Amino acid sequence: MAGKAAKSGKLRVLLVDDHPVVRQGLRTMLVQAGDIDVAWPRLPTLRLP
Repeated sequence: MAGKAAKSGKLRVLLVDDHPVVRQGLRTMLVQAGDIDVAWPRLPTLRLP
């Protein structure tokens, strides 16, 4: 996938935050910019102490 983003000229970012609302809001803003590819991890929520 990284090669695909590099070929399209888009910047690829991975969003990591413990608040789903923050992640969704940042993702929405970045996608609307048009030149940013947002990697959306399909991982279970990680709980830190």
